[in-house]
Amino acid sequence: MMSCIYLLERDTGGEKLKGKYNRLRIRHRLFLDLLEHTGVTFDTASNVVFAAEEVWQMFYKKNRAYKSFRKLGCKNYQLLGQVFDKSTATGGLHHPSTQLPPTSDEERQTEEDFMNKGTHVTESGTSSSKGKRPAEDFVPGCIRVKESKFERLDSCLQMWASSLEARAQKDLAKATKYKDEQPSNKATSPVSDPYSIEECMDVLEMMEDVSDESYNKALEKFKDNDWRKMFIKMSTPRRKMWVDRLS
Repeated sequence: MMSCIYLLERDTGGEKLKGKYNRLRIRHRLFLDLLEHTGVTFDTASNVVFAAEEVWQMFYKKNRAYKSFRKLGCKNYQLLGQVFDKSTATGGLHHPSTQLPPTSDEERQTEEDFMNKGTHVTESGTSSSKGKRPAEDFVPGCIRVKESKFERLDSCLQMWASSLEARAQKDLAKATKYKDEQPSNKATSPVSDPYSIEECMDVLEMMEDVSDESYNKALEKFKDNDWRKMFIKMSTPRRKMWVDRLS
């Protein structure tokens, strides 16, 4: 668990992780309040909540998050239930500020009673809020094991860490593919123009006994692409003659 927390804190930041955890916990609590209302049903397979219009209007006044629940349901509801269902302080586990804190024995008994009574809707569409139920009602053919909230959180964090690692691997593969698809520097580097102004000037600089006047007039000629080509194509004697006649 510590390794998962370290990975998440490294990638998301400790404070961001706490904030995300609290937002998800509040969102899960709001969704459970909706499901506990009389006449509200939830299809876990399609992630759709069914309720009368007047019920929706009533919940809209409580929190705008319910508009999102109506349109999109509750994303990752089953996973949120594993983490928050038994750890969210509601009902028996919630103590008003005017009530003295329970003793250790009372707190353990209250928590055990709460652990045996869930409010989370199972995939079959039924609720586990009506007391103890046989293990077969929750996972057919399996024995239901009571997990502490820390074990459930550990499982959630491991899944989250695996998701982050998979996303990182996907991004790395995408970056590698993009890099491989890019043409090499050799292919993208422009081919040197043998008739460029720079090439003509290099040849002119190598010539001997060129007057300043001829030099400057030759530079004017080099502005024309045709003159540059003819200058480079000339033989050395003819090139010298051409330059001298410019003055």
